[in-house]
Amino acid sequence: MKKVGILIVIIVVLIGILALKIVGTKKEKVNKQEIVQLLEKGIEYDNYVLKYKQNGQDVTKIVKGNVTVIKLGEGYTWNNLETEEQIFIVEKTKQAVVYKKGINLASKELPLQKGAIEIVKDSTYEAKVLKQVNDKGKECIVIQAKINVEIGNSFVFTQETDQVSSSNSITIKLWVDALTGIVLKQEVENEHGEKETQDYDVELNTVKDSDIARPNLEGYKINNLKQ
Repeated sequence: MKKVGILIVIIVVLIGILALKIVGTKKEKVNKQEIVQLLEKGIEYDNYVLKYKQNGQDVTKIVKGNVTVIKLGEGYTWNNLETEEQIFIVEKTKQAVVYKKGINLASKELPLQKGAIEIVKDSTYEAKVLKQVNDKGKECIVIQAKINVEIGNSFVFTQETDQVSSSNSITIKLWVDALTGIVLKQEVENEHGEKETQDYDVELNTVKDSDIARPNLEGYKINNLKQ
């Protein structure tokens, strides 16, 4: 009887372990619709500060409502998407260019959101939930997709980033914040195993009106242009 009792306990423990594995497997599976809905949350934000690197330079994008400010190197642009006014400023030389109808006004959307949605909708991909501990300490959904592109063409993820290496096939990984739906990191790998990684640092709901106020151009040499 004692042996039977021990055997029953072992069976119960094994069943419990198996059940936990099944539950764990189910937790890791994320369908396309769920990911698209999560990424669409990231499109809705219109108050944030975004920091990343472009061609080795630090870029800061500040957004509140219909106004965006993009700082890059010694200059920055101020864009009012409602009035279509755009101002380019170089503070060091005290020069400014004012476009009455902005040329290529910067989108207020976070980078990669629309591109990531297209990847999920149009590509065969693997997706799994990971608890990724990084400097942001956030739980992310990691999406991996393989995409074919024509040689000579670029695959553009966002308005602010440059083209990636033109190759027949590229593998893309996106780290999506499971809470906010914001893409925090991308990794692009070509068929030769060459990788490029881009990290994004995002602060939500911290932008004040003073941060996006129209620049005071007093003392600046101004060129006014009309489209």
